Amino acid sequence: MERDPAQRTLFITGTNSGFGKATVELFAAEGWGVAATVRDKRAHENLFCHLAGVRLYELDVDDFEQVERVAAEALKDFGRIDVVVNNAGYCLMGPTET
Repeated sequence: MERDPAQRTLFITGTNSGFGKATVELFAAEGWGVAATVRDKRAHENLFCHLAGVRLYELDVDDFEQVERVAAEALKDFGRIDVVVNNAGYCLMGPTET
C-alpha cells in the first residue's frame, strides 16, 4: 500500500458497529488512513471495502501477543500511527445488584 507520508493514521479497535464503525467512516472521509480492527475478520470482510484508506485487521484485545502483532502489522502497512482509539467493548449480561 503506497502511503502519503503526511497522511495521519488512526488505529481503532471494535469497529464492526456503533461508535467504532462511525468513527472509521468519519476519519476515512477526512482523508485519514485507518487501521480498523474486529474480532472476526471473515464475518466483516466487506465492512469498509467502500472506503479508501481503510484496512481491516482481526484482533482480540484480550490477547496481548495478538495486540502487539496487529499493531506492528498496521505500523508496517501505514508507516505511522498517530491516534489510537480503544473502542472494543466488554459486556456482562445478567441481573444487576445494588
